[in-house]
Amino acid sequence: MKHILYFFLIPLIIFGCEEEKEVLEEVTPGWEEPIKFSKMNKILLNSKVVEDELTIASAREVNVIGSDHRIKNKVHVNFLHNIYPKPAIHKRLAMYISELDQYQMYLYSPYYPPCDGNYGLVKAISLHELAPEDFNINSRVVFPFPKGPIGAFNENGDFLMVVQDNGKTTLCFMNFTYTEKTVSGESCIDLETDVKLVSPIDVYNSNFINFIEAIGPNFFISLDHYPLLKVDSHGNMTETDLEFPDGFGTVKQIIELNQELYAFTSNKTVYKSSLEGDHWELVKEKVEKSIGFFVVDGELCYYNVNGEFFKFDLASGEFILLNNPGMERNTITSVSYFNDKVWVTTLNGLFTKHKDDFLQYAKKLD
Repeated sequence: MKHILYFFLIPLIIFGCEEEKEVLEEVTPGWEEPIKFSKMNKILLNSKVVEDELTIASAREVNVIGSDHRIKNKVHVNFLHNIYPKPAIHKRLAMYISELDQYQMYLYSPYYPPCDGNYGLVKAISLHELAPEDFNINSRVVFPFPKGPIGAFNENGDFLMVVQDNGKTTLCFMNFTYTEKTVSGESCIDLETDVKLVSPIDVYNSNFINFIEAIGPNFFISLDHYPLLKVDSHGNMTETDLEFPDGFGTVKQIIELNQELYAFTSNKTVYKSSLEGDHWELVKEKVEKSIGFFVVDGELCYYNVNGEFFKFDLASGEFILLNNPGMERNTITSVSYFNDKVWVTTLNGLFTKHKDDFLQYAKKLD
């Protein structure tokens, strides 16, 4: 009887495994997985293209990918399962902060070994030690909502974040100076940090910071129901004229396209500006279900909460579904366009597709 039972169970196990394998293969049809991250390292949080490299930050590593689509270098970080907030990325750099410790930041890089011998960790930045005249031991970094990057690097490598101290909320502008040295025959780098405090922000609004975005030398800060703020490369803050008619609304994202800036709002409206970002005009009334906008080969695209991708035609206002199934079961954390490919980071790994395949419409247009 026992042998008969095994006789029936073995085919069930075999076919059951084959069926599960087929389901797994269909999760991302048409997408490539260029790098097979281990189970512990595939929680990818953010990505950014700078010059000829793509930097990808996970909860455990910072990876730099070259034009051959291979990892050029990487470094281990110590945040394990700290999924949020996302690290901010510059060229070969990633600024992390722990959800449990908002009083200190950690700057990692696989390319800049510090002279203190701690490879990878360029600097642990304590706010109080950094500027004791401005910050006390209780000064903490304010997380943007919903737990986005803690700040942003501009094209010059300057960093902007929001700090709260004794009920006062202030924009903190940081300038980094790198000095290359040789210690014991090995090249290393010393990092000096200069801090400038920008004008304080209204405490009520500071609890609803949506993002800090850097485009070129400038930074843009979005608060709930408040005009879009701009900080220039010298740390000077001004209000732009992007306001909401009824006083209610939030800028959710800003991107650059064809030497112009586009702002996407919680009201599903789209605004346009020059690269300076001081003056804005309404260009589109409704963009439904959009989560994140990005540019692929000069085309404006976005993805929604269902993992679907669309091409957005600004001239006609049409939203065209693209033929890119497979992301329905993944949580997308960022999309980058690098070396003729679309790179999608998720909480379950990295997926790519060539631009020509990515921009194919789901249905033939009339």
